[in-house]
Amino acid sequence: MRHPTRPSIRPTRTGVAALRPHQRDALAAIVRELENPDPEAVGSAPHGGRRATAVMACGTGKTWVAAGAAATLAARGRVLVLVPTLDLLEQTVTAWQRAGRTGGVQVAVCSLGGDAALAAAGVRATTSTPRLALWTGAVEGPVTVYATYQSLETILAAHRGMVGLRLPPWRLVVVDEGHRSSGRLGRPWTAVHDDRVLPALGRLYLTATPRVWEPADVSAYGEGTGRGDTGSLPLDADDDVWDDPDTTATDGLENDGADRDDEDEDFDNRNDPASVDELARAVRCAADAFAGG
Repeated sequence: MRHPTRPSIRPTRTGVAALRPHQRDALAAIVRELENPDPEAVGSAPHGGRRATAVMACGTGKTWVAAGAAATLAARGRVLVLVPTLDLLEQTVTAWQRAGRTGGVQVAVCSLGGDAALAAAGVRATTSTPRLALWTGAVEGPVTVYATYQSLETILAAHRGMVGLRLPPWRLVVVDEGHRSSGRLGRPWTAVHDDRVLPALGRLYLTATPRVWEPADVSAYGEGTGRGDTGSLPLDADDDVWDDPDTTATDGLENDGADRDDEDEDFDNRNDPASVDELARAVRCAADAFAGG
């Protein structure tokens, strides 16, 4: 259950928040991976667009790094931020606005319509495909859309042009707690990886617990299972498993903030960073993330 009283969402400073050394290193690596995309390749194949993964321990500032990536790569562009829960969505809005993402059109695609905190922050909430298309489609200047995974279909429908307005590609899609979206294309939330249905020039995956998948024909996990090319299991087998939406109630997924990796996220950027050893492991980027192949 969500707390009945939530803190207000108000930016406390202007401009991009100052980053710690390890966060600047992570941001530089992310920018190297995601800059100079090929616009002609976007939307043409499942793995189109450039991709990077930031593996950072809890409390080391993944949210600040992601906001810095958006400021660097898409200061006046279109950014989509996907999170697993409503609580984390509100925390992310707070952090990104504190980091300087306050201008342009800001929309939350989730079930928080009428939420006073979001309204005070200038963020309109909806689960309506027509409203999303009207509010964010033909817009010049920065567009920032925050959404829960559970509301992803609203965004996909807007990209399909279901109401006569087709959303343009995103300059940057940020997939928070990206390991939760891992798996084979065709599973409910793996659409975040498919550039044909969610076109983007760049994707940034954030996680503290990466999950790597392999096709069954090259994976030891697939041997003898009889599952053919659909039989793949996470190499990080000890990681927690997040239920699929067809077996979990919508309200439980959106409202349950207890099971999330970023509960102790350094949103105020004041805590001491993790050890050098942790950060050396944590700050690495990969060109392909979670969707496999």
